[in-house]
Amino acid sequence: MVEIIVDVISLAAIFAIVTLSLNLEYGYTGIPNFGKVFFVSAGAYVVGALTGRIVIWIYNLNVDFIKENSLSVTIINNVLSKDIFLSLALFFIVLIISIIVGAFLGFLLSFPAIRLKEEYLAISLLILGEALRIFAYNYEPLVGGTLGVSVPDPFAWISMLNINRFYFYAILLGLFALATFIIINRITNSPLGRVLRLIRENPIVAEAYGKDVVKYRMKVLMISSAIASMAGCLYALYTANVIATTYNRYDWTFWPWLMLIIGGLGNNLGAFLGAFVVIIIRKIVIMYKYAFEEIFPFRIEWLEYILLGIIFILILIYKPQGILKEKPVKTLDRKRIEEIRKSSSKL
Repeated sequence: MVEIIVDVISLAAIFAIVTLSLNLEYGYTGIPNFGKVFFVSAGAYVVGALTGRIVIWIYNLNVDFIKENSLSVTIINNVLSKDIFLSLALFFIVLIISIIVGAFLGFLLSFPAIRLKEEYLAISLLILGEALRIFAYNYEPLVGGTLGVSVPDPFAWISMLNINRFYFYAILLGLFALATFIIINRITNSPLGRVLRLIRENPIVAEAYGKDVVKYRMKVLMISSAIASMAGCLYALYTANVIATTYNRYDWTFWPWLMLIIGGLGNNLGAFLGAFVVIIIRKIVIMYKYAFEEIFPFRIEWLEYILLGIIFILILIYKPQGILKEKPVKTLDRKRIEEIRKSSSKL
């Protein structure tokens, strides 16, 4: 039971990061990003392509990371378990590279895509996500092609301290999710956040106030893409492998959208909560769905897909605002508001 709870916390934390980045894009700015998988997978592919090769290059090991993957990962993990400094340096290097790659891709794609209408932008980003998956699946030197690759664990040394790897990752991922929540919450409750809401509601009015709508959308797409790429990096390190088929639009685009809609658009706490609610429901379905296999008139493997569609429809019909509604942003603190009210009442 403890292992299940730890796994739920880890997965929910990763999806919370992705959902928060989507909330910044769509919930606050109105950018319909249906290509989240593109940026998440980019971070994962950075881990799959570089983590092992960096250690092989530093120690000049005579192994081929792709063709001799199992052997090379075993050798590298043995090295990392004895060198804490190298392990931590490796973790931060691949994490920073993932963030930079995500931001760069967001910047690169924003030029042709951000000027499109919402429906064309959504389709363009969706196609790009599929294109990257197909490329990674067929190009073996990147992350092993159809078989994928195992990746070294930069925290292999924690086994020397008798610390459970999954407990450690649950805490680590939880801290990253919390930090992401705080950062995005600060952004959305700042003057920048108020500009983003204005762009979402009426870009023409925003332009009338002298705001460069295209530039703001580009910045948001860059920030959100960097955050999503970071989530992909953390997930790859957590699972210790990278397989192209793992990063599909179903898991990394549609589920985050459902989490955001359930939690509440334009509400960071709602996005955070929605991720945990959906992951818990998915975990329960995965654990018990085969017990009801004879009840359903279809193959039980399709149950998650059907539930995804049903929940989407029910939420949109009966509670489109989500669990937590979007809150208005106060431009002044409470004390100042009270002072203004008192002074106005005297007039």
